[in-house]
Amino acid sequence: MLARPLNAVLGLSSLRILPQPVFNRLNAHFVKPVLSLSARGTSICSQSGQPTAGGHRSPRGSETRKTAVGIMAEGPLKEISRDAALALKDYRHACHTMLYAPTGKTLFNNYDMHYMVMMQMRFDGKLGFPGGLVDDGETLEQALNRELQEEIGFADGDRMDITADEHLSTHVLESRKLCLHFYVRSLTREKFERLEKAGIHADHFGTEVLGVIRCPTYRIGTTDGGLPSFLRNSFVGNARQQLLMGITHAGILNDEQIKEMEAVSAMRPNTPS
Repeated sequence: MLARPLNAVLGLSSLRILPQPVFNRLNAHFVKPVLSLSARGTSICSQSGQPTAGGHRSPRGSETRKTAVGIMAEGPLKEISRDAALALKDYRHACHTMLYAPTGKTLFNNYDMHYMVMMQMRFDGKLGFPGGLVDDGETLEQALNRELQEEIGFADGDRMDITADEHLSTHVLESRKLCLHFYVRSLTREKFERLEKAGIHADHFGTEVLGVIRCPTYRIGTTDGGLPSFLRNSFVGNARQQLLMGITHAGILNDEQIKEMEAVSAMRPNTPS
């Protein structure tokens, strides 16, 4: 009975490889908090976008709040408007953002590297964007800016205030009563690089965040190198979809180029197209 929730949280295809003591510890620290969170389904957000007093978000920094982000991939996702998401009752909300900047660099003096896009290696071994769940008393943007501070740890003068104008998409995971809000922010190359360096000093570095990663936005010749290979990684929730939407929205690649990248990514690795 516990194998299915544990698989869902950790992204494991089988639990038979886990020794029983390890299974017991994972069950105690990951599965039970998530099941407990699901069982307390009360409203967290009013139509105005303000989380209500009856919300069920656990205190900031608790294992329950963090682990809940790991269940985003279960079930189909449906795109809805931001306002429609905020009008839903008994739903949790998570906000993430794509930060990007021009590189001004070429690879091997031959391939334009275009733009750099910031992603993270998460605690569960999956790739995702900076951000997290909305806490009681926060608007979506307040929660996102708090999470950015915790996960990136801004250098002096580099603090960002993401606004509703930078919202790109919202998807709802009805099976988990979870709304996923996505934002896009353009930076200068200098600021992007300062944020990368500041990240190792952030509060959540080494725990929730295991590393900062640049997503390649180019393709190396006719090979699958670059973005096509990157797209074969394991992404949390709909982060892969968000990445492609963000790249298109930012004008880094157009729809036809994205289709080409996905087609090459779907081919057998390391074969010329």
